[in-house]
Amino acid sequence: MSLWTLSLQERISILCCVAMVVGLLFSRGVLSIAMIIMLVNALHPEKIRDTWRLFVRSPFALCCIFFFLSYFISGLWSSNTDDWISAVQVKIPFLFLPFAILNAPFLTGG
Repeated sequence: MSLWTLSLQERISILCCVAMVVGLLFSRGVLSIAMIIMLVNALHPEKIRDTWRLFVRSPFALCCIFFFLSYFISGLWSSNTDDWISAVQVKIPFLFLPFAILNAPFLTGG
């Protein structure tokens, strides 16, 4: 018997979405923790393959990757590496959050 069932995985995902909204309004720490838990939760062995397929086919996810890469690549020519690293750190969620959000049970109806 597995402790990390698909039902529990969906509940964790919903809880993380609520925590991210709360974090946007009140606490950056809550936001960061919710994003990390949501990403780890998206790596459920029974759903990771389907989520990966959705991610690769999602135009939004690809745009998020290109958005991050535009900041990352543009900084390679920058002489101000401190500001560049700060900008890249802020944009890192654009790499991982689309994958995690595609795993959330928004369209399953239950």
